[in-house]
Amino acid sequence: ENIESFLIQIENRGFKNILLYGAGEVCEILLNAIKSSKVVNIKAQAIIDDNLEKVGNKIGSTSIISRELIGSYEHDGILISSYTNNESIYNRLMQVGYSKDKIIQFFSL
Repeated sequence: ENIESFLIQIENRGFKNILLYGAGEVCEILLNAIKSSKVVNIKAQAIIDDNLEKVGNKIGSTSIISRELIGSYEHDGILISSYTNNESIYNRLMQVGYSKDKIIQFFSL
């Protein structure tokens, strides 16, 4: 329920096509909420992960990609889908010049 209301909030802010960053348990929960919700109209284009063993795999029907491929996907923003790596992912996105306004955090810093 909380996840669905969070997703509705970010959708209302204009985020319709997103990338998730972090292919773990939180990501699976968010993907499940996006797919099962009757009111959320967000599309997860892909999942970014820095673990090369995960890159090339999928969670459900959503592909796991490397950070270098961010520009290959049309998206409105990146939702950080990791609790333990939230801060380091945020910092990595800032280092590569990703717009702070397009970073969505489920877990606030």
